[in-house]
Amino acid sequence: MLAGYLGMLDADFEVTEPPELVAVIRVLADRYRRAVPEEAPRDASPRSAPGTELPGEPGRSPH
Repeated sequence: MLAGYLGMLDADFEVTEPPELVAVIRVLADRYRRAVPEEAPRDASPRSAPGTELPGEPGRSPH
């Protein structure tokens, strides 16, 4: 669960311990990597993608 919250921070981070959290982060990273085709554009920001704004809060991601 902590790994999921870290992913929602909208910030880069590095996890070095505990080993259990490192393992979960690796699993999630692999899952996200597989979810995006290799040819997908890399320059799109999640905050600028259509439909990702929160109502009443332009530029805020709902995730």
